[in-house]
Amino acid sequence: MRIINNQKLIMMKVSNNSYLPNYYTKSKTRLSMLNKFELVNIFNKETTCRAWVGARGAFQKALIQCLIESKVDISIVGDKYQTSWKYPVYLDQNNVLRQIN
Repeated sequence: MRIINNQKLIMMKVSNNSYLPNYYTKSKTRLSMLNKFELVNIFNKETTCRAWVGARGAFQKALIQCLIESKVDISIVGDKYQTSWKYPVYLDQNNVLRQIN
């Protein structure tokens, strides 16, 4: 975990065991069927959850990847390697995530 701008950033990396890569793949398949607004709503639900397990990390990695593939600028919360789940966000008219204060 890294701290940047007083936000905890969680480094997500799917391990080499078989369960997490499979969960990541299944999650990504399900999430890729959603539009970018639905993905943002799921992101916001994740900001309220403080529990942590490996499957959640795989799901969040899939969620971020789907947002990136939907051409959403996620730079306000991180990138494909690290993400801050501290604050909810909204999608502006330019497909840029903006933090809700």
